[in-house]
Amino acid sequence: MCESYYTKLEKEFPDVAKRYKQKLDIINGVDPFCLSDEMFSYNVKNFPKVTNMDIIAYLVLSKSYYTKQQMKAYKSLEAYKYFEAGFVSKCRCCKVGDYFVSAADVKHSQRMSEASLKLWIIINEDGSIECAHCTCIADAGEVCSHVGAVLFALEYIHREQETKSCTDVEATWNVPTVSKVNYERIRAINFGGIFLGSNISEIPPISQDQLSELLNKIVKGGSSSVITRVLEPWASEISQTPNVRTVANPFSNLYNEELEMLDLAELIAIGDALNVQISEEACLQIEANTKDQSSSVEWFQQRKGRITASNFKSACRTNAAKPSLPLIKNICYPPTI
Repeated sequence: MCESYYTKLEKEFPDVAKRYKQKLDIINGVDPFCLSDEMFSYNVKNFPKVTNMDIIAYLVLSKSYYTKQQMKAYKSLEAYKYFEAGFVSKCRCCKVGDYFVSAADVKHSQRMSEASLKLWIIINEDGSIECAHCTCIADAGEVCSHVGAVLFALEYIHREQETKSCTDVEATWNVPTVSKVNYERIRAINFGGIFLGSNISEIPPISQDQLSELLNKIVKGGSSSVITRVLEPWASEISQTPNVRTVANPFSNLYNEELEMLDLAELIAIGDALNVQISEEACLQIEANTKDQSSSVEWFQQRKGRITASNFKSACRTNAAKPSLPLIKNICYPPTI
């Protein structure tokens, strides 16, 4: 048990401290607040399978330790908005005995500049919630909105894992059905063996005139082909195309995976420390390269990370404390067509 936190609870809220100790007894007295970050896993494969029904069963149907009545914390069901707004950070999990212990930091809903709240949740292997604790004032009832937000985060993680498509995971080869493969010289291998028994007529080779006609149609249609870059006269025409000097977008490479776990205040501090400077020459070059707007590839590149005329009004009207997620995505990842 983390003595400093428990001692504070015992002095200020004796009943809460007693209940806190009872909750820790479920996991053999281990205090999640005292566990080091190395003991937790951020790999979603190690997270419990929490579902919507588990959340409803805990927030609404479970009984309060203090009143012995059903929690009926319907307001905490609205905590999905907290999760959707990005209030939950550093969501992690570890296994203690037969239970999952999930811990996270959650920002205050009204006091964004204050340090994030700390909480932990004890979850059974089947995904049902055993109990929870948050450092907010309201968590004497154990079902505050911050706990609800983390539960919705866990449910989202489980749902995303269950609904993964084949393109979301690493590619795998089909297990071969042939148990033994005999060695053969290459010249003795019949690579066309898969077509045995099929009626396939021999395709005559394409002539030079036919190839030229095909490639001319491709080029005239505004498309390009790899073969036109190595065959004459198309290769010479491409090499003679004047090169346009491009200017790197300083806002397109600011993403850093290590910063994902930071809260809003820490990210704002890092943003304030950035010093992005663009020379007058570069500004003139960008203007020249993007005059054609959507017809210019660089126009799309330079829009990344910038508040442009098309989203300026939305940027001015959004709540700075809880900015619109679609707006943020539109600024950072604008459409490319």
